Amino acid sequence: MKIQLAIIQTAILSLVFLFAPKCVSAQEIPSPANITSSDLQGRFGGVIKWSPYDTEAFFVEGALQLRLNNNFTSVDRFHTAIRVNLWFAQIDYVLINAYDSMTKQWISPHHRVNLNLHGGWKAGPIRFELRERLQTTFYSNSVNKYERRNPELILRSRLTLAYVESLFHWRWTPYILFELNNSLNSPAVVANYKDEALSTDNYIMRYRTGIGTKYFINRKNHLDIYYYFDYDRSKDINYNSINGNLESYKMNNQMRHIFGIRYHFQL
Repeated sequence: MKIQLAIIQTAILSLVFLFAPKCVSAQEIPSPANITSSDLQGRFGGVIKWSPYDTEAFFVEGALQLRLNNNFTSVDRFHTAIRVNLWFAQIDYVLINAYDSMTKQWISPHHRVNLNLHGGWKAGPIRFELRERLQTTFYSNSVNKYERRNPELILRSRLTLAYVESLFHWRWTPYILFELNNSLNSPAVVANYKDEALSTDNYIMRYRTGIGTKYFINRKNHLDIYYYFDYDRSKDINYNSINGNLESYKMNNQMRHIFGIRYHFQL
């Protein structure tokens, strides 16, 4: 009987020692600190469109955009983009030059490649447009893959409803839109990244809704005036680079009010 009890005790102790490191590791991961903030932002840009056959099936666009943040008091980033559209598919390349308002310096540029699939249908005076975008961002500076993936993959799903019937002699086309950004390869939070296998934690990192209108000056020129409300809930994970321990884990809940205007010119 004593021998059987000793065997049972040994088995229990073995299980405790076997699973104890995992339990301790799980307990060491705190709930994220929720940092809530809001910001008033601006976007100002221009687009030049060229279509050799004067059709929407194939065209090439070049675009520039300046973004402001911190309640319109500082530069956030500058985008330079080129886009090629072929029927229902688009591919974009975007050079992102970000500015750090704290250090007053430009950050190493990022490179972004988007693959877009889009389509639409008309129901009475309303046109519905659906766009699925696989967004891939490559960071040129050093990135810890346990804090942020390089490249970073995000699926952006957007639905737009536009009133396309005659309104003020066809000069105005008002619209509303809804968008969800889903992270596809966000790193999971671990107690020590040197002791844990690399894994992902996919989640919806941004919600967006917006209203706007296109104002057609003439056949080749129009303005796009819009307001977006962004709810950004991205994770901020920081590890100790020496021992790999988790130092901080925050959820940045930022509410962004974005006012923008974009000028379009068709060659």
